[in-house]
Amino acid sequence: MTPLSAAAPLPGDTTHPGRRAWSREAKLRHQDRQRALTAVVVVFTVYSISLLAILVAGFLRPIELTNISGPVVIRLGHPEGADEVNAVSEAVEPPPPAVEAPPEPETPPPAEITPPEPTTPPPTPQPTPVPVQPTTPVSAPPVRPVTPNTPAPTQPPTPPAPAPQPVVIARGEEAGNSYDLMVEGGAGVVSASGMIPINLFMPLPYELPLSLYEAIPDKLGLDNTAAERRTTFTRVYERTSLGWRLINNQQPDYNSRIQLWPILEDAHYDLANAEYKMDKNLRPVVVVFSILPASQGARLVDISLRSSSGYSDIDEAVLEALRRASFSNNSDRRISGTYTYRF
Repeated sequence: MTPLSAAAPLPGDTTHPGRRAWSREAKLRHQDRQRALTAVVVVFTVYSISLLAILVAGFLRPIELTNISGPVVIRLGHPEGADEVNAVSEAVEPPPPAVEAPPEPETPPPAEITPPEPTTPPPTPQPTPVPVQPTTPVSAPPVRPVTPNTPAPTQPPTPPAPAPQPVVIARGEEAGNSYDLMVEGGAGVVSASGMIPINLFMPLPYELPLSLYEAIPDKLGLDNTAAERRTTFTRVYERTSLGWRLINNQQPDYNSRIQLWPILEDAHYDLANAEYKMDKNLRPVVVVFSILPASQGARLVDISLRSSSGYSDIDEAVLEALRRASFSNNSDRRISGTYTYRF
């Protein structure tokens, strides 16, 4: 027999170094396979649970039907083809039977009235029998009584006289502005006997150059009145290093404006491009009013603003000018008027 080598491992001998190393590697490979198999199972389980959760959430998610037009069919457990059957049944479903009206009660025919035989000829003709109206059934709608037509009057009523339409009696321009005065009846009935120009009531310039003060002339036809007009000017304006400005930056009363606007115009101030118009979109001012008859003084009453310029100080200037105006009314009634002032 061949003697066993001391280095060769015996069968079943786990104490030999070579066999122990092989056993360790085999165990490690076995553990790796188990880990890989466990990882695959865990990943598959997680993906399956996620997919199942998504499907369940999709089935349980409410469906919004707000943007769907047309009929919507909701099928709850019916077999396929139920829609077609229902559609066919609905198509061929006969209409509901009509409700028969209750039979009208029979009314016995009216008995004919036979007049007695006359004793003397000729015989009297028999009267025509009057039929009795049948009773209206309960289901029938009530019969409305027929109202006889009222006969038309033999003579139509006299129509009222048409009211006089507004007529333009005054139209003009001033300081780059224009105006229209419209009243009922025309120029032969109403006239503006005394009216101060509207532009004299407008707000004065807040600032003026120094040269304007020196350019103030005498009144037309009145010598040695330039100093007096400059005094009137300094009651409203004060001098600064750059020019003249309104005292305390406040507009004076309307009487002072009426005095100062002619002074500024004579000193060659550009009225068409006055400061109160600059950088403003002034709309036409429309004022309505009434003129009393001459027996009541022909005064203007009921003055009101129909359309605004967009600025209250401009509107009030136009209203104040109309309050001071004088008119004449040759009729015996109150006449309406409209005044339009455009910039």
